[in-house]
Amino acid sequence: MRLLSCAAPLGLVALWLVAASRSAAAVPRGVDPSQAALYSGPTFTCKDGSKTIPIERVNDGYCDCFLDGSDEPGTPACYSGYFWCQNLGFEPQLLSTSFVDDGVCDCCDGSDEALGKCRNTCLDRSASERQAVRDHVAFVRRALDEKQALISSAVQKQRAWQNRKGLISSEVSSQAAEVNKLQAQVKQAEATAEADRKRLAQEVEAQREAARAAEEARQQGGGQAADAEAAKQQQQQQQEQADAAQPPSQETETDEERGQRIASQWIKPPADGEEGAYEGEGLGEDGEGGHLDDDAYPYEDHDDELDDEDYHHHDDDDMAEPPLPEPPSAAEHAALEAQLQAALEKLEALQAEGLNIQRYHQGAANYDFGPNNVFLALAGRCIKDEGKRWIYEACFFDKAVQSEPHAPKNRVSLGSWHGFNSDYTQAYFTDGDPCPGDLPKRSLTVNLVCDDKEHMYGGEEPATCIYRTNLATPIACKEADLIKAEQDLQQLERHEAEIRSQIAAAEAARRDISKTEL
Repeated sequence: MRLLSCAAPLGLVALWLVAASRSAAAVPRGVDPSQAALYSGPTFTCKDGSKTIPIERVNDGYCDCFLDGSDEPGTPACYSGYFWCQNLGFEPQLLSTSFVDDGVCDCCDGSDEALGKCRNTCLDRSASERQAVRDHVAFVRRALDEKQALISSAVQKQRAWQNRKGLISSEVSSQAAEVNKLQAQVKQAEATAEADRKRLAQEVEAQREAARAAEEARQQGGGQAADAEAAKQQQQQQQEQADAAQPPSQETETDEERGQRIASQWIKPPADGEEGAYEGEGLGEDGEGGHLDDDAYPYEDHDDELDDEDYHHHDDDDMAEPPLPEPPSAAEHAALEAQLQAALEKLEALQAEGLNIQRYHQGAANYDFGPNNVFLALAGRCIKDEGKRWIYEACFFDKAVQSEPHAPKNRVSLGSWHGFNSDYTQAYFTDGDPCPGDLPKRSLTVNLVCDDKEHMYGGEEPATCIYRTNLATPIACKEADLIKAEQDLQQLERHEAEIRSQIAAAEAARRDISKTEL
């Protein structure tokens, strides 16, 4: 949560004090004590100056000041008048006189209704404001505890750098040697895996070639058998034709046999090389032979023109071949690559640590880390403000960049580290990438805001190539904030007790005024 403002709760305390001071003046019901002088003489003049009446006619239930209703501030006689709610313990308010004595408690102190009709609920209504002050005190305390933890971590970081500055160089060298060794192993494993893949591909291809050759042989063997069967059928057919050409003995020929013999003389078998002899010749309507039109049999069956290969054709090229299996050496190569990646990440971390030691420990005199070196907690870190349109990234004591959420490599420099302002409420990055025309180079200002949790927000470009964002952090909280918040809380609690007493006194005074008016 962001730094809470005490303006509203403290304003509430001020209103309580003003309301308490006004309540001392005896004024007619519904009159703002700041205007008591208008009702103090023997006569009253309407605020618009339209009429002057005896003071006794104020709040008499008859509207004399028709335009502004100022003579009836405590009754509903005038529609245009206003009733002042003192609301001791909350905020004073002006209420239309049409709501006075309507049976509804509009003022939290109940003054708009008859005495005893409403309970004073003003302190209840102001409970949220009082709680806001208490929450603010707790917030500042929590943020300062976080800040103290950051200061302690900064001290520990300096000690760790001190202890490791003599070791980091050798660790970087050792890790670099490990990376070089793994790189060589990965290269060798990659070559082995590639050779195994090629060998495996050749073996698989040889198996496929053998399978294709076997299939071709099978198909060729089936074709020879079909040719033999066709020759046998042709020989048998020729024999039948020869037998039919010999006339049978008249002694044994029956009528049926004689009809078949005569028919065979009209139907000639197809000669070798002639196609469709049976299909193209036959008896015409006049009983003579004639040529049949091809369209006479639209559903003519030509299956005999197809061979077995047409029914059992498979094109191996059209069928997707399964992927080749990976050799065992490929898994070894992948494992070595994972080891290499982990080793590279460790090397990068060691190199970054070495750079931080060199820059922020050995070269600490070149940087201002603030009181008690509290801003050292931000050294070597980059914090992002991830907006919908732009990402602002501030690396304290180093650099700042701007990028796009959907194109993070498209980066623009917003400058290098320049330093803090005098009270450490702003940080500056200057001398970034050039801007078009004669404009100065890009720059970024980071406003430091007190918060109990760290986050960056509100990035914008208020002027061309001048950028701004906010860093909420416990580092920006100050002890003075806690002292002020605790004083405000003490003052609030003290005035709350006083207000309760004043509410009781105000109720007693109202009862006395009511008796006087009666």
